[in-house]
Amino acid sequence: MTAVVAAQGWGQFAAAVIGSIVVTAFKSSISSQPSNEPMAVDICWRIIIGLGAIPGTLALYFRLTIPETPRFTMDIQRNIHQAAHDIDTFFTTGTFLVDPVLAIQKAHVPKASLRDFLG
Repeated sequence: MTAVVAAQGWGQFAAAVIGSIVVTAFKSSISSQPSNEPMAVDICWRIIIGLGAIPGTLALYFRLTIPETPRFTMDIQRNIHQAAHDIDTFFTTGTFLVDPVLAIQKAHVPKASLRDFLG
């Protein structure tokens, strides 16, 4: 849990609070079980780890579904037409639309040679 939101400090705090709540909820079960069969402790750490996976799963979902920026589309993907379309769409509607059917028009980039390097 702390790996996803550690920059804000809320991840460490939330992990401590959730851990305390789960252990407190299972306190009577933990103390009543024999020490050679710690079933309640096993359930506790599974709940804590499972709850800790939720922020990471949400972060992964949002990172995979956000649209690319027009700069990335133009500079890295070399798709000038899609980048221009994205900018026009954003300035006219205020939203960002990715059209997978839009024709890809890649820019021609000349290959650099040793002469270009030496100047």
